[in-house]
Amino acid sequence: YSGEYLWSIFSCYKEIMLGILFAFHLGRDDADSFEWHLNKGTRRMIEVVLDSSELDEFDNTHFKKILWLQQKLESKILTLSKKMISGQEISEEALEQAKLIQQRIAEVQADSKGDLGKADSHPYMQ
Repeated sequence: YSGEYLWSIFSCYKEIMLGILFAFHLGRDDADSFEWHLNKGTRRMIEVVLDSSELDEFDNTHFKKILWLQQKLESKILTLSKKMISGQEISEEALEQAKLIQQRIAEVQADSKGDLGKADSHPYMQ
């Protein structure tokens, strides 16, 4: 079960980064899309993968937000990988967090079903 938390963090990392790329792609025609950290879908995933102090630090970061987020999530992935490789246990709390992360990803993906061609209704652009 320890791999579930790692997979959840990785899945959330992937979804967030794809959402950012999608926002930048749409931003060629719509300048408001560049505010990727404010759209509903991406924000919901960021809120579930960062703890409250990390979220405060993220919100107070004004420059290089993508780099900050990328480094924070990659650090979490590497730390969890090290724990798995060394055989350390992952807590029950981490498993509950993994369930919550997977649920949030599923919700955001469900919101986007059928709307992939409609940029304004895509959850990454709300």
